[in-house]
Amino acid sequence: MRRDDVASNPARIAVQERVGSVFRNAQWLPGRTCKVCATPTSGYERCFTCQQNHLRWNGDIADATAILAYAYRRSGAQISLIGRHQSEQHMWSYKNPQPGPGCTTDLGLMLFVAAMWHRRCAEAQTGLPWQAWTTVPSAKHSRLGEHPLVRLCRNAYFGNAAGINVPRADLVLAQDSADVREVRQGLFGVSEPSQVRGKHVLLVEDTWVTGGSAQSAALALKDSGATAVTILCLARWLREDGPADARAFYTDLTEPYDPAICPVADGMCQMGPTTRA
Repeated sequence: MRRDDVASNPARIAVQERVGSVFRNAQWLPGRTCKVCATPTSGYERCFTCQQNHLRWNGDIADATAILAYAYRRSGAQISLIGRHQSEQHMWSYKNPQPGPGCTTDLGLMLFVAAMWHRRCAEAQTGLPWQAWTTVPSAKHSRLGEHPLVRLCRNAYFGNAAGINVPRADLVLAQDSADVREVRQGLFGVSEPSQVRGKHVLLVEDTWVTGGSAQSAALALKDSGATAVTILCLARWLREDGPADARAFYTDLTEPYDPAICPVADGMCQMGPTTRA
């Protein structure tokens, strides 16, 4: 499918009808947003946190990032007055034992279409196809049974229903931590290093705050022999009271979420659905 053909594509229409008014696409704007995490930067190539990670860890953390959207977090006073923004509600609700109506379906649809349409964009960043996938384990909560993010990935894209067979690697929490704001070596571990050794691993995260958890997980995958790691994140948090006038930045984003817009940082979009295993 050519880019010119996407306007009337049923998948694009379905995504925009369900979440177009809820989310806004992550923006990759040189000098305005971080080239790693898409947060506003006031003229810098990377935000302070991503720059520090780059200087310290360089090639030992993720080789590429793909962030689908922003989730907007209102201040406490605004929440008291008018409640959470719907994008924030979606990101919290899908993990609840009884998710809000449609939240899991919405996020699954976003993930499915983004991965199908922009898989080749992410692969082009490293020159390698996705050969394994995993999710960032929760560093805050211990859960009984399968984590909602793993289930979301299985149902949305990585299950047999999609016709694509990318094996899952088992990434586990190796150290107890209630708050991960920095990249930490040894925080996570790979149960079977052979699952990732010599492979390009897709690492899925639901939300990005500082990137500490996701980049710690990428570091663990590299330590276990992964050749390349791409982080695919559903939503980058933007705090209303955050740095670089995040409120004004978000308010200026008036276009509804569009899955045709490439989520890959620094990527040359090669959009088109793929069924390659």
